[in-house]
Amino acid sequence: MQTAHLLRQYQAPKWQAKIVDPAKQFHFNDQYHVTNLWELKRALREVDDEVLSPMIGDQNHIANWVESVINDQQLAELIRQNDTRWGIIVNLERHMMRSLYLPHYVAQRWLGPAVSSFNLADDTHISSIYELKQAFETHSNDDLKPYFQKIPSDFVLWAEGSIGDYILADLLSTAHNREQALTIIEDHLSMLEEARQLAH
Repeated sequence: MQTAHLLRQYQAPKWQAKIVDPAKQFHFNDQYHVTNLWELKRALREVDDEVLSPMIGDQNHIANWVESVINDQQLAELIRQNDTRWGIIVNLERHMMRSLYLPHYVAQRWLGPAVSSFNLADDTHISSIYELKQAFETHSNDDLKPYFQKIPSDFVLWAEGSIGDYILADLLSTAHNREQALTIIEDHLSMLEEARQLAH
């Protein structure tokens, strides 16, 4: 299954290597402790806003922890570039893709035409990730809201079933509106294009 394949990617040592010393683990609160990057990704999706907000303010404690304890300065800088939950998740995913060296031929396939188009109510036909980005740029949140109502959303099902892009599908499963989804799509396209260029 594609979901299982994505999970195996996150089980690479970079993401699963735990910080054993409790004093060096990241503490969102008394109940939520993070011991590795995989758990950080999950926590960023799950913790309440009032718990997360103090962690990503001016000091950005999450970025400081990644730099000083995980020892990944590049990821720490990416996290510092955003002070929102979704921005940090996107940058974490971006770093994941770079560190896994997505094969250029996979990027090329995902950037190509979909097996079947995604059709909006106004007869807009979306046949690629590029066209998906364009649709999110030209349609309002009200236009797109009906497609987010199911779980998984219609966009998630299309990305996985018609593009075969399980990474984009996983990312879009965290989005609940136009703004969040557009940020994810733009960044994901950038990463796919970068991976494709590695062939040249």
